[in-house]
Amino acid sequence: MLKVTNSEREVRRLRSALVQEFEKAGAENLRRRISHPGPSSQLGNARLYWLREHGLWMHISKAKQYKGRWYCWFGMDLGSEGSPVGATVEINLTTGQVDRGTAGRAVVSDDGELFLAHKGLLGGGRGGQVSLVNFRRTICGFAPEPVEHSDNREESVFVIGRLGDPEFLSSLIRYVRECNRLRSLARQRALSRKSKTPSAENKRAAFNPENEKDGTGGGYQNTPAQIKRVHGRVTNALQNALGKQAVNSQRYAMKPDLYLLHDRAMSVLFEVKASSDTQSLFTALGQLVVYGAGEATPPKRVLVCPAMPRDPLFRKAIDMLDVKVVTFTLKGKSVDFDGLKEALLE
Repeated sequence: MLKVTNSEREVRRLRSALVQEFEKAGAENLRRRISHPGPSSQLGNARLYWLREHGLWMHISKAKQYKGRWYCWFGMDLGSEGSPVGATVEINLTTGQVDRGTAGRAVVSDDGELFLAHKGLLGGGRGGQVSLVNFRRTICGFAPEPVEHSDNREESVFVIGRLGDPEFLSSLIRYVRECNRLRSLARQRALSRKSKTPSAENKRAAFNPENEKDGTGGGYQNTPAQIKRVHGRVTNALQNALGKQAVNSQRYAMKPDLYLLHDRAMSVLFEVKASSDTQSLFTALGQLVVYGAGEATPPKRVLVCPAMPRDPLFRKAIDMLDVKVVTFTLKGKSVDFDGLKEALLE
């Protein structure tokens, strides 16, 4: 099991590795004032590592700051040069005595590999706060995993990735974007709305619609990139096509895109991908295997994507895993599915 470390040496090593990740990706060095909920409302002339291509910045302190915390902040909005910026998510770290109040976790494996993890909540005094419960209920693409503290207490956290892994930076970017989306929903008070009535088969299971509106960076006015909420549109449309028995509640500490229940068991598992590119297909097949692995009887597994995979190796893997493929087409505000009835009948 991965273990939480509060060693100053390890936190310094993690800090250096994070800076190296950004520098390898061509980060620009900028200075900004950062709004934060500490003893003063702003941190002046703070150094940011800015990845312009991805619309992501990082500020990470060189030593302990307020309440002995090492600031580790990520944001997506630079704003104008003279105005302060606010972090999307604060993954602050601590050294020495365990501090349950910080949201960040420096995690180490038995062989000394370092991982960055987050408890899974969004605080701060800028609006858009997200509780631990709502964060875990609503986040997509990530699931909490168990880690162990030095006092032998276990905790479930979101392990963002291993430092030095070629996929670390892309995972971090996706995580910050998800935090951005959740903050936007919280500002719209969408997270506090009552969810639909749970299925009679399992009172704990419910469907919580995803954000499917186009936006400018999930709520920040100055974010230039337009974000298409294809995944949300398709997932919501699929749930509507399947009916109220289709849910996306957390199950076995994971949160599949959508699944059907029969006698409280997962009967059909759906994984939605907005693209049929190689990376999306690799991820989808792994998720379909893992999300259904906890069931006594394996569920029927269905991949939902824009186009049938053409690569013969993917075709072979899909056959080996007995995965059904449903394709979708976006038509204005509607979503058409091809092969859905057949996939359910087979």
